[in-house]
Amino acid sequence: IYFSQDCSLLWRISRCSAFSEIVSKPIIVMSYAYLAIAIERMLAMWLNFRYEQSSNQVLGIIGFVVVWFEYVIDFVRNVVSLFTDDGSSSGFSVYCMSTSSVDMLVGFRLIPISVVSLALFIGICIYVRIRNRAWMRECNHSLTARFQERITYKATRLILPNAIIFCFMYAFSLM
Repeated sequence: IYFSQDCSLLWRISRCSAFSEIVSKPIIVMSYAYLAIAIERMLAMWLNFRYEQSSNQVLGIIGFVVVWFEYVIDFVRNVVSLFTDDGSSSGFSVYCMSTSSVDMLVGFRLIPISVVSLALFIGICIYVRIRNRAWMRECNHSLTARFQERITYKATRLILPNAIIFCFMYAFSLM
């Protein structure tokens, strides 16, 4: 590719970086979603009967907004910047999409979030297992509370392998 001036090279690099940001956003959303699910499962475990019975959906709405907020803002900004140019490099758009990858600064920023969510999932599984053993020794436990505890544990166990695979694949993609 021959560039007639330095400004056109800089302009095309900024265009490819905008495409790269758009491509990296699903990884950010997945990292925040795993953290939101882990926090939600912790609340379901600690406030077991009241949390499951309440019809208040504020926590779900807050989690949805937090997970998607950064994605929507950056996506709109990048799409607007891509469509406000003169269109002279539209042939390079496919090339940029095929070669763009996750920005390394974004990647390293998400490592603590992934590790915290993975640790929360593992901690929930260990805590529920210990709590169930202690509960079995007591004589005055209710069947409903044990059922909800078991459902929370099963939901956490269902997501735990997915979170582990995501964290390892994400860590290996940064190497």
